[in-house]
Amino acid sequence: MSVQSKDSSKISSIVDSYMIINKTPMEFFNTSLPELLYGENRSNSSTKSVSSAYPEVVLWDRFENELKDFQIQNNDLTLEYLIESPELRLKIRNEIQVKSAINDNVFKPLSQYLRKKEINSFFQPCSSNEHGVIGQPDFAFFHNDIVKLVIEVKTIWSLTAPDNLAAAYRISSTTVRLPVQQIFGYMRINNLKYGILTNYESFYFMRREKLLLHISTAIKSADVDLSVYRALFYIIHLSIEDHLCSPNTSINDDKKCDSDQDEIQDDEKDDESEEDDDNNDVYSPKRKKKRSEQYQSSKSKQIKLMNEAIGYGQNGCVFKCLYNNTEYATKICDTTKNTNMMMQLNNERKLYNHLKLLQGTYVPNRIVSGFLKNLNWFYIVCYEISGVSKSFKQYTNEEKVMALTTLDQLHKRNVLHNDIRSENFLINYDNQQHKRIMLCDFGNSMILNDSNNVHKRLLEKEKKELKKLLNYAK
Repeated sequence: MSVQSKDSSKISSIVDSYMIINKTPMEFFNTSLPELLYGENRSNSSTKSVSSAYPEVVLWDRFENELKDFQIQNNDLTLEYLIESPELRLKIRNEIQVKSAINDNVFKPLSQYLRKKEINSFFQPCSSNEHGVIGQPDFAFFHNDIVKLVIEVKTIWSLTAPDNLAAAYRISSTTVRLPVQQIFGYMRINNLKYGILTNYESFYFMRREKLLLHISTAIKSADVDLSVYRALFYIIHLSIEDHLCSPNTSINDDKKCDSDQDEIQDDEKDDESEEDDDNNDVYSPKRKKKRSEQYQSSKSKQIKLMNEAIGYGQNGCVFKCLYNNTEYATKICDTTKNTNMMMQLNNERKLYNHLKLLQGTYVPNRIVSGFLKNLNWFYIVCYEISGVSKSFKQYTNEEKVMALTTLDQLHKRNVLHNDIRSENFLINYDNQQHKRIMLCDFGNSMILNDSNNVHKRLLEKEKKELKKLLNYAK
């Protein structure tokens, strides 16, 4: 099947397995998406969502009228983009394939138009430490290198797609509610006004006012009059004009709850058995029960997250935050996208307890950790701000010795850091005469047995590795 349009479009040639499509903007924005073929769902890889108390949801009832009134100029342009030949398309069986189809069939063609219009924007698949994005939505849209909106992708099996998602949200099961809460969480934690939830067949466009979420009716992949391309360009236009959500824009919100703050449930004194396997699973019944009990019994403290990134670790970005009115470095970890993350976070907490006497001198002071109360799939770890990193090539001889001394202090306590790189060495300048170097990020670290010769050799190997990276000859 060819790409459908109200206006005929010429296929100029076929290169390998792709068709080259040429369209005017008028034709392009009245074009349906390429049709996907589906096989059996062979993967449960669609990311899990975690229940939240928010948001309040209403229909974005004027969205379609706004879309009809939206004027698109520059019809003298010609867009050229690639679409995979229908006979060569693989059957969709998992979320990874859906994301790939959206990127190839939706974002890349629209990006051609943005480039023609000289709009400095792009769509980016998000990793666990995507610069400028808190958490790990599936895609983010950037304009002038600033994130403007986020996109979350599901499969047709994990997101049933009613025409009116806002109405279904209020009465349906968790299969409808949880994906909405997840995309809302990404919008809220990034202070964004706009977001998109899709399973490819249906696209929902969202506008946030504090804790109130407006959701459009479904724009279908087969729609032509109000196409996905047109709707996507419209919400991009809105986000470029005004992407931030003001803390006080919704009259429906609870005035006691500030939208740019949340509460963190302190689990630093968690005495749960380290041997309990459920402790490593954020979705386990024991973990859910324990978190529920903590919410009721522990004293929550306000934390205000800032969108100022100061570092990037394996499990998440490090941002500045205000906790108890004091500024700290905060690692923000999205537990929905990485099944091993809780195991690494629990391991890091265990290592920090083991290295308690080194905190503040050779490792940063760990202040508090726990899940956010409202966006409760985000795990937060607050540290005292302990310096900045720089390339090993820029180290002075004195700094090389200090870095080796810091590693020696860990090794004396039988700790193998297991992630030696310059980003994990923080240089702290107290004043011109005194400075320290601290090691951070212990998610992959290990406490070894000092009587085991194999373990001793691992420590020796790690020190040799650091010397080599530092080009330390002495």
